[in-house]
Amino acid sequence: MVTTLDYKTGERVTEDSISKIDLPSANVLKYILEDGSWFVLRPSGTEPKAKIYISVVTDDKITTLERIAAIKEEVLAKVNATLSR
Repeated sequence: MVTTLDYKTGERVTEDSISKIDLPSANVLKYILEDGSWFVLRPSGTEPKAKIYISVVTDDKITTLERIAAIKEEVLAKVNATLSR
């Protein structure tokens, strides 16, 4: 992951730096990947569950679907591993 945006703390974190973001505070984490793709994690406002939003940057539909599936699988594996602790 290249950049993490923590909307609750108002911080943008990269490998080299931490800076402020000028956005409203919210319980949201956004991860921007090296290829420009990103995913967002946030709790549902009405139900006891988390929501994941994924955006990818590719040139064709098949690659798009494969990239979304790969990101989804990796994110869910990390969430499940965290919940299993």
